[in-house]
Amino acid sequence: MHQFIYNEQRLRSIVVTLPTLMAVNEGIELEKSLNQLEISNVSLIVNDAIHLAEEFTNQDEELPNFLAKKIEMEKEVVNEFEGKFAKILPHLSTSNEIENIKALTKHLEGLW
Repeated sequence: MHQFIYNEQRLRSIVVTLPTLMAVNEGIELEKSLNQLEISNVSLIVNDAIHLAEEFTNQDEELPNFLAKKIEMEKEVVNEFEGKFAKILPHLSTSNEIENIKALTKHLEGLW
């Protein structure tokens, strides 16, 4: 079991976090803890980023205050930790599972 866990060819760890300061800090702490355990093939991914969602990036009208503030805070977190994330996945509004899988597959290309 030890050889399996510590073999980079067999194991890849992916830490998924929300785009909030607290969640990203916890994800980074987990990544560091895994590295201390000599698990080095670790990637940090941000999930559900509203600031990248198509319906909000192409917005002509003004957003509600709470949503504009959330988007602003997400952008600040992503900028603060620039270069730390393997991928940043946008928020997907559709409840169609097949459409979600297709959309996420495009965003995850190159991760493996």
